[in-house]
Amino acid sequence: MLTATPAIRNLIREGKTHQIYSAMQAGADHGMFTMDQHLAELVKKGTITYEVGVEKCHHIEDFNKLVGRTARTNQGASSLAGGSFGAMAGGQH
Repeated sequence: MLTATPAIRNLIREGKTHQIYSAMQAGADHGMFTMDQHLAELVKKGTITYEVGVEKCHHIEDFNKLVGRTARTNQGASSLAGGSFGAMAGGQH
């Protein structure tokens, strides 16, 4: 979720779009968050499994830090390939 704050607008204007991701990570007070932050929150709540989150995340290292893991555990992810994004932590039905 990106909010067009003056800082974000300035980054775009100056062609520094590569810095937007970092600004989003730090922009919680403006309602901003990254996809990885949201996926990690869904994993913590038990709404989706870790495997589904890791399959959809953009930056595996950031995602693992956010969910409190140190390495990618891809066990079972192949069985979720093509599965529903909203798969419940208890398994797919």
